[in-house]
Amino acid sequence: ASLEWVMNKAIRKATKLISHLVKLEAPHHAYLLLRYCLSFSRMVFYLRAIPVDCLPRACDRFDQAVLQGLQSITYYKFDDNAIIQSSLRLANGGLGLRKSKLHHPAAYYASFRQSRDLICGFTSSLNWNNMPHFASARTKLSEAIPDFKDEDSPTQRDLSARIDLLQKERLFNSFGVVRDKARLNAVSAPRASAIFSSSPSSKIGNGLMPDEWYVIVARHLGLQIFEEEFPCPAPGCNKMMDVFADHAMVCCCKGDRTRRHNAE
Repeated sequence: ASLEWVMNKAIRKATKLISHLVKLEAPHHAYLLLRYCLSFSRMVFYLRAIPVDCLPRACDRFDQAVLQGLQSITYYKFDDNAIIQSSLRLANGGLGLRKSKLHHPAAYYASFRQSRDLICGFTSSLNWNNMPHFASARTKLSEAIPDFKDEDSPTQRDLSARIDLLQKERLFNSFGVVRDKARLNAVSAPRASAIFSSSPSSKIGNGLMPDEWYVIVARHLGLQIFEEEFPCPAPGCNKMMDVFADHAMVCCCKGDRTRRHNAE
């Protein structure tokens, strides 16, 4: 009961803070606050210290609060694939908002393993495999990483990176359209997601206006921007603007394509 009270209090506080992000009216700034201060980092202490079987409902509630916070600072509604992609690290094409429930086994297992030598220094030799909380974390970690072995690196950083990569591979394989596979490969390329880790600054031109932010996130996650296709409004262009706005990236009227190339 005391653990539930502590977790409820922590999640209520985080949820309240997350709900205020939309009031900033600066979604790029709000996203960085969400990512660095109000998402996975806010739960990592509990994940490393509390057994996996004790937090599933709390993790679900927290992950849902983070997702709702992200949705509140974006304009386009997320589909299931976008939700999965947003939880991946930036290097894998995501938005860096890891799900606490998915990474809890890695966090607890890593904490337990890395504390083993210290604990054994104060006690007699222990049979770790017979300790229920450790064994449970080990079992759930094997479910998340099917080829995991005891001799593999036990650090949380390495384990979470493997979970992330497997999530990306499953997402990639679930796509039935070549466009989505190409998009995920593109946003996973080196520095392709740099805008999501840059500090907004009007002085150096890094800050995004709300409309710019909404479109960048939508294209990054493969969300539909328009309800239906329509003729491109650029003078002299006889092409159709598709619902994902891919045409806007290649439209050559009025020298737009050349200006985009030179800007890069």
